Amino acid sequence: MNWRERYIRTIFIGQIDALESVGIDRILAGFSTAEAEALEVANDAFARMGGEPSDGGDADMADIAEIANDEGLAHYEMLKSVEQAIINLLAAAMYHLYEQQKAHLVRILRRTGGPVIDFDDQPGKTKIDEANLVANATKHGGNAQDLKKIRPDLFAPPGIASVGSAPTSNAAAKLTEPLGGQSLFVQIQDIRDYAAAIRQRWQAVAQLV
Repeated sequence: MNWRERYIRTIFIGQIDALESVGIDRILAGFSTAEAEALEVANDAFARMGGEPSDGGDADMADIAEIANDEGLAHYEMLKSVEQAIINLLAAAMYHLYEQQKAHLVRILRRTGGPVIDFDDQPGKTKIDEANLVANATKHGGNAQDLKKIRPDLFAPPGIASVGSAPTSNAAAKLTEPLGGQSLFVQIQDIRDYAAAIRQRWQAVAQLV
């Protein structure tokens, strides 16, 4: 194993592994308590409003409970939106990290007389190209027709089926606030898939340098 191969296997793949594991197991894991937090917000709101002085009329505890529940639901939806935004960002970060690594390797190979690598001819193309589309959609929003064609499911919130066989319209692929956790719904498994594809590519490239 020469030093360039070792660099790819140790540094590049190590960075991809770290982004995947830290992003999923540390950052996103923090949202596992979202339901419990929302319930606590609702309970606190109920206790607060139920203990407030009456304005002269009898307090309707059912109305108070409904308002408190709405506060808890709003808190839950806010957390889930932030969680989704971070997942979208992780997908974009995964692709852009790969792009930066690739540019770095090309400079190294030029400087040291290494081979010219056709990256598109290496394994992982389908998922890496998809990650590119996701990264662009996450950063810029707007029209995402190319992504919609291959992954219509990313345009429907989890649990809501998207109609993959339906004609793709410009309106259906219009993204509003993917960085607000809206309109683009990348999943954790997608992050794992993109990381796996990039690792596969780097393992193949490492054998060529």
